[in-house]
Amino acid sequence: MIRTHFQLEFESISWDKLLEAMKAELKVNEPDINRVHDGPRMSILSIVCLGKTEEKHGIMRVTWDQRKTRRIELFEVGKNMYLVVRAEEYVEVKAPLGEWILEEELSRGWIQSPSVGQVITGEFP
Repeated sequence: MIRTHFQLEFESISWDKLLEAMKAELKVNEPDINRVHDGPRMSILSIVCLGKTEEKHGIMRVTWDQRKTRRIELFEVGKNMYLVVRAEEYVEVKAPLGEWILEEELSRGWIQSPSVGQVITGEFP
């Protein structure tokens, strides 16, 4: 019999702790969370936070709307156990009379929670 053993790079985290960490990192109290099934074992989790830019723009020196979207692809590895296979974040801005414009795109190296390869446990809220 051959035994294999592997150790994940990151400790597993519960949904509750993960959501608290993301709220603190994104500096919001209640993000808009949406989960879409993308096949029998895959899910895409979107966390959207709306706010205003820190700097003022344009001739009127006003703050613009800002939207941070964190997109997390999950693979269900067991009952109430999910593996993060991709995590990315988009930051978009919008002038008062304009359209949403991509300002910044972040991937694993810049996102603190969750990380690719991390296991999320518990029942999805």
